[in-house]
Amino acid sequence: MAAALIAIAGCNQPVEKRPAPMNEGKPVTQPPKAAQIEFKASDGNRVVADYYNAAGESSTIILLFHQARSNANEYAPIAPRLVAEGYDCLATDQRSGGDMYPPGNRIGSPGAPYMAAYPDMLGALKWAKAKGYKTIVAWGSSYSASLALKLAAEHSEVDAVLAFSPGEYFDDETIVKDWNMKVQVPTLMAMTPKEGEEGGLLLYEASSHSEARKRADMLVSFPGSVHGSSTLREDKNPKSYHKYLQAALSFLKAIASP
Repeated sequence: MAAALIAIAGCNQPVEKRPAPMNEGKPVTQPPKAAQIEFKASDGNRVVADYYNAAGESSTIILLFHQARSNANEYAPIAPRLVAEGYDCLATDQRSGGDMYPPGNRIGSPGAPYMAAYPDMLGALKWAKAKGYKTIVAWGSSYSASLALKLAAEHSEVDAVLAFSPGEYFDDETIVKDWNMKVQVPTLMAMTPKEGEEGGLLLYEASSHSEARKRADMLVSFPGSVHGSSTLREDKNPKSYHKYLQAALSFLKAIASP
């Protein structure tokens, strides 16, 4: 990929600087603690998630979905930074997951097919709708980034998507492209340079070209990055995690008020 970061019309290119620590210039002095909650998946199965509540009443919630063999703790260092900006967050354990981050996935198995997680994601969307959030953002990692595009394509309640390392991870090798073509809302796609060369850029370009997407779509890729939302973790991507975080915050600021 020629450029380290490409910002498509409407979103200003993020300033490449390390974000301030959560206790600098923010009304809170400690990272927020997550509350464990439970709700039903669309097929009735039990879902467990971590709910991060911003100070005050946020009108926006970000639904955080993890990658394969992972769990809600993929977002343990990420969600507090989003909450510090005023966004509520819900980080789910999905039934396709594992122990990538301790203490592990509370409902999932590494052997479960990726598509098995979709009812869990639908359950999270239903939970957020019932809570009365004005803006609902779907944020996915690897296989769940692809499923976040499906969620937005099929449900108008999703107002924006952040997809970290989406790809054709399913038996139908064009299905994610088809989902992306149906998405009408602003979308940020992030990927490693290698992922971009291996089909990520083509997936990004296969968009609906709706007015909302033309104004605000963003493609983000920096050298030294890693797969999925883990690229926003300093322990996994010390070289450029802050650039991805700044891009995500810039995108969110452009499309959703806390």
